[in-house]
Amino acid sequence: MMRKQVYNLRQLINNLTAPMFFHLVARLGMRACIVLPYKYIYDNYRIVEYNNKHAWWLHLTALLFCDFCTYW
Repeated sequence: MMRKQVYNLRQLINNLTAPMFFHLVARLGMRACIVLPYKYIYDNYRIVEYNNKHAWWLHLTALLFCDFCTYW
């Protein structure tokens, strides 16, 4: 006689959410590893103060500089 397989709801929820939780934590950790050094460099070594009234020419300058470096 075969027994019917019974699934536990708690285990089902855990098995479905554990990979999503790990993925979320891993993404946040990697983002912190990428963003925090840039924030430190920006706070301590920035050349130009960035504010909204000068945003258009800073974006244009960065675009032209990146384009120049690509073709160099």
